[in-house]
Amino acid sequence: MDSEREKSEQRIELNRQHLKEWNTNLALEIEVRFALIKKHEQENIRLYLEEINFHERATLAIRQARELDELKHQDREGRIVTQKRQAQEKVALDQKLSY
Repeated sequence: MDSEREKSEQRIELNRQHLKEWNTNLALEIEVRFALIKKHEQENIRLYLEEINFHERATLAIRQARELDELKHQDREGRIVTQKRQAQEKVALDQKLSY
């Protein structure tokens, strides 16, 4: 049977794994967000250099806003999935250690 210290170490290790996963996911979210922002900046520069009309500018602005909203939604969904899975892993470990 595991001692209380060993149980505590297993819980700490699981928390470390979860924290590492959150940090990795956050870094990826930031990288993808910056890439999208850079793309939008380049589109906006091209738009002004080519003197595109107001209708096309509005269309571009709407598309860019939609892309950012979709990315935010995707990131949020990913965080929710991760949070639920990690909660299940914690419950499973707690059940395992309680026996």
